[in-house]
Amino acid sequence: MEASLTKISEKIVISFALFLYVASLFSVSFTAMDGTNIIYGYEALTFGFIQTILGLMGFFGALFQLQLDFLVVYALLFLPWLANIAMLLSFIFLYTSKNKNLCKITTIFGVICTSAFLIKPEATIGETMKIVTVAVSSGAYLWFVASLTLLLAYLFKSIPNKQINQDK
Repeated sequence: MEASLTKISEKIVISFALFLYVASLFSVSFTAMDGTNIIYGYEALTFGFIQTILGLMGFFGALFQLQLDFLVVYALLFLPWLANIAMLLSFIFLYTSKNKNLCKITTIFGVICTSAFLIKPEATIGETMKIVTVAVSSGAYLWFVASLTLLLAYLFKSIPNKQINQDK
């Protein structure tokens, strides 16, 4: 019986990344520094779309007004939510695609986007949607490790497949 060791390892790593991602959705991702808002991963995913729109609008507004110091602030607001899209695409490309360039782009972009949140943990939360610094919790760390695990899966995918013989 012939089996590909890297193919088996790749599928295990992808499945583990999926497990970590789902676990991050049901864990507390971050809390407001004053303790008023506790945000779970599924809430961050759901309401992060609004933060992304606000961040993109602020980013392009700062770009057109040449306020370069605000470009980074707004980029760090919209990048974390885009990590979810990059991770979803990574799951799809790693499971189905033979195109290693798509896998490489989405996994690296996912790690960059999740890192952006851990570097400067800020979110627009509350009724006023004010940008506040937040305390990172276990869900955000699980989310980050899931993106790193997808990068590891890409590395397994990029290893040339060596066939090994196994006797029953």
